[in-house]
Amino acid sequence: MDNEHGQPLPPEALAEQETTRVESVRRELIAYAEQKSLRSLEDRVRRGLNSAAVFALSETRAVVEKTARKIGADLKKPNKLLLRCNKTALGDLPTSLKKPKIRQSN
Repeated sequence: MDNEHGQPLPPEALAEQETTRVESVRRELIAYAEQKSLRSLEDRVRRGLNSAAVFALSETRAVVEKTARKIGADLKKPNKLLLRCNKTALGDLPTSLKKPKIRQSN
């Protein structure tokens, strides 16, 4: 990254910016998890985003929502299912979700 004068930032400044960004993401993940009664998403800062974390972060959620609008998709049902999966043990999900039907192509 460059500063306001177009000059590259020193490594210390870049490291500080990265630390600030990571902390901002961590706070956003924590807030979303609390709001949706999910287990903590804080570890996703280190491990990478899962489907719940994608919706937790405004930046990534905006990309998903924009794409959904372009193809005319409604995200309410998938998001509701996603939240349920993150709150529920896999064994408690309906059988239809555990063993999806596989379509045979002709």
